[in-house]
Amino acid sequence: MTKELPRESQIVVEGDSLGPLPEIDGYDVLKRIGRGGMGEVFVARQVRLKRLVAIKFLLEEAGQDSFDDLARFHREAELMAKVSHPNVLSIHDFGEVDGRPYLVMEYIEGGDLRRQMTPNKPLSEQKVRSVVMPVGEALDYLHRHEIIHRDLKPENILLHDGSNPRVSDFGIAVLRAGAGTLTRSTRGVGTLGYVAPEQQYRLKVDERADQYSLAAVAYEMLTGQLPLGVFKPPSELNPSLSPAVDPVIMRALQENPKSRYPTIRDFTKALDTCLAREPSKAHRRIILIGSLLLLSGIVWLSLSGWKPFAPALKSPPPISQAETKVQSPGSSSPLIEELTKIWAHREWVKRGKPEGEPREQTDEYWFSAKRQIEAQLCEIAYDLWVKQGRPRGEAGNSVALQNWIDAQKILEKRLKTNQGDKVSAPDAAEKTGH
Repeated sequence: MTKELPRESQIVVEGDSLGPLPEIDGYDVLKRIGRGGMGEVFVARQVRLKRLVAIKFLLEEAGQDSFDDLARFHREAELMAKVSHPNVLSIHDFGEVDGRPYLVMEYIEGGDLRRQMTPNKPLSEQKVRSVVMPVGEALDYLHRHEIIHRDLKPENILLHDGSNPRVSDFGIAVLRAGAGTLTRSTRGVGTLGYVAPEQQYRLKVDERADQYSLAAVAYEMLTGQLPLGVFKPPSELNPSLSPAVDPVIMRALQENPKSRYPTIRDFTKALDTCLAREPSKAHRRIILIGSLLLLSGIVWLSLSGWKPFAPALKSPPPISQAETKVQSPGSSSPLIEELTKIWAHREWVKRGKPEGEPREQTDEYWFSAKRQIEAQLCEIAYDLWVKQGRPRGEAGNSVALQNWIDAQKILEKRLKTNQGDKVSAPDAAEKTGH
């Protein structure tokens, strides 16, 4: 009798020519759905509970790394069994058949994030938010349990029905106390393009290595390209992005871990704020067309002699001179220009006031300072929104502009009083201009 999967579950990565399907008591193994450097994965039906599961087997390949592979496999089972989070893949069982250890895990029918990505084709900002934020929550949860994943990439982010991501594959994950171990072979280094520099060079790593990897995934989703070599800020590759996104991504991708965000939560909240506050290019176009049509209608009615019948409106309250300095998100207000000058000048002073005309020195740091200012404003506005109870919909829209205005005033006070731990730019940003 032929074993059939539901149509939506037929994800065939490798053919069955790789070998016979394994046999496990209590499970009906159906298809091989993946194969990597250390293991292969099958989809099976758990007979007693009548549910689909994924079963990962360690490959039957002898070699100098076989002992390390076995240790990693057992470590993966142990670490996965320690955690329980809606965005971390669940483990159901662990066993051994004919000397081969296996893991029984939750089966995600939507496949991995890589299936939804196309080279040089950015994903929508909303899609990026729907993946990066939950994955960031999962990694933050792991970090609070002192677990560092060390191998985050699109292939290890599984999506159920195209959303609700799960972080998977803990093959080279470690507890914080053991960071830097199990990295003798190339299998413990991670994947080029996503792995943090300190991990690639086999230095001791901490939670900020996962921040780098998540930032690399976000960069690829936003631009369609990996951040390899000397890479450009995201908005230069994807003009529909707000330039405010650039300093957030670039900071999380700094080579020096100390120059990144203190935690992965700090990074994701800054990125989410910047992605959320700017409407997409298509959205802006719709708004513009609608505004033009409305304006055309008003002009036509005015020329036709039509006069609206409405009660007299009260005059709006006068706007103070100080308020006119503050404009809406995305605008280049006089106050933002002033804050940028302060930031750029301080960076010039921190560099020892190198010789040259003041204007030239200001220009040298101007664009870096502008990006840093916009990123700080995003973070402050986000913090204000959180303190207000995270209002959404109309309530969220009604406070967004005021939060942006307040953020500018708060940052102005911080800069002018030289207080707050968000004032100093990272050393790496000074050197690279990011």
